This record gives sequence, C-alpha cells and structure tokens, in this order.
Amino acid sequence: MVSAQARRQQVAFVCNRGVSQRRACALMSVARSTLMYTSKIASRDRSIVGVMRELSAQYPGYGYRRIHVFLARRGHAMSPDRAHRIWCQHGLQVPRKRPRKRIAASRPRPLPALAANQVWTYDFVYKRGQRQRWCRSSRRLSTNGANVKIIELHTSTCPLKRGKSRYWICW
Repeated sequence: MVSAQARRQQVAFVCNRGVSQRRACALMSVARSTLMYTSKIASRDRSIVGVMRELSAQYPGYGYRRIHVFLARRGHAMSPDRAHRIWCQHGLQVPRKRPRKRIAASRPRPLPALAANQVWTYDFVYKRGQRQRWCRSSRRLSTNGANVKIIELHTSTCPLKRGKSRYWICW
C-alpha cells in the first residue's frame, strides 16, 4: 500500500514530464481530490512536539508514557496512542542502558598470596619428537620466583592416551 503523499509525488513526477494532471491521475489510478489535500496533523502536533522535546531533554530516562502524563498536566490532553505516534515520528527515544558487569556473589574470590610458595602457576606445552612421540613440558612458577621445569616423555602417540612416562625434573 502506497501512502497518499507518495501517490501525490508520483503524479507530480508524471506531470513534470509533460502529461496533464487529469491524465496523470488516470494513469496512476489516483483520485484528483487527493492532490490538493494537505494534512492538518503536522500543524496540530507542532506545539506538542516542542513541549515533548523539552520534557524528554529534561527527563531523559522517561519514555512516551510518562511524558504523556506530563503533557496532560500541562494542558495538552491526548490519547496515549497519539503520544506514541508523535514520539516515534520525531525519533525521541529513551537511551539504552548498558548492562553493568556483575560479580557473582556466590563464587568465592581468591585470596592474595601473603607468603612465598602459596600460589603456583602452571604452563603446559605439547611437542612431538623425532620418533612421533609426544613430549609434554610443564613449567611451574611460584609467586616468589622459584622456577621448576618438569619434562614428561610419553611413549604413546597421543597426549590424551595413557602410556609409560619418564619424568625429568630440572631446577
């Protein structure tokens, strides 16, 4: 469905090409009475739009429903549907709230290390050797800087399978 304003523009386009208005209306299947019609809604809403913009700037967190109440208090009585139509036509919107990052209260927070050797970190590296055997190298680091390197050689061909292992601990 094409709006009346779009049909008027189509007829004006055809008329600019040298076709009479009566013939253009017949070609576009538009009644000639719609060409001269001017909407009174825009002029009727003009004063309300100014007040609505002022209220939305003053109360940015309020939507069209709450602004509708303020308009009624100022003497601009209207239906909520009309308030919603004007609100949407002029692009007035409540700014979207960004969800804040919440910390789960049920999850225990790790305590900071108070002394040496309280916290250790692990780093695992998997490599394949010359004979297609996997070698897992892990490095443990303490908070005090002690560095322990453990090399584990697997005889299996996959690090997920269990096989015979040999450990070498290097300080």
